[in-house]
Amino acid sequence: MSVFSRLVLTLAATLWLGILPTFAGTPALMIRDAALMAGPGNAYATGGTAVASSAIVVDRCQGHWCSISVGSQSGWIDANDISYGQEARAWSSGPHFNVKSGGGEVCFFSGANYAGSQFCQPSGGVIGDLSLLGRDNAIASVKISGNASVLLCRDRFLQSYCELIASDKAQLAKLLSRNVSSLHVY
Repeated sequence: MSVFSRLVLTLAATLWLGILPTFAGTPALMIRDAALMAGPGNAYATGGTAVASSAIVVDRCQGHWCSISVGSQSGWIDANDISYGQEARAWSSGPHFNVKSGGGEVCFFSGANYAGSQFCQPSGGVIGDLSLLGRDNAIASVKISGNASVLLCRDRFLQSYCELIASDKAQLAKLLSRNVSSLHVY
């Protein structure tokens, strides 16, 4: 059997077994209608439209622009047009939490069970971009003292998926563990 024939048989078997890798980006929703750009910015040509409330997959982001897929279309849109929540709404519109606030401190650890390097923030502390401190995507557990709570978010400036933590967490949930890029201590 020739090398070419073996290659064709291997490819056919791989397709038949369904073991080719599939891409899995981050699911999200469109907040408003937006033109799909050919690159990350308004200077690029448009190539379609993503409609408000439609389900999209975010492949990656660069600055304030994200590469997305919506149905059979793909392109770049402004990150402010994306909602990672359960509803298609702007990040500033909610939800609003009943938080414990004031007179406490929250310590963040790079490892589970309060292990690894740590840093602490008092109530009122806001870090909009943990990468500026060299701590982006480095928080795995949280210890809270006093009357404090913390909002942890996957993206910079308290955007994207966020979760309010009001008690010690020896291991953050999968969506946040080593995926936190901003925080607000209450």
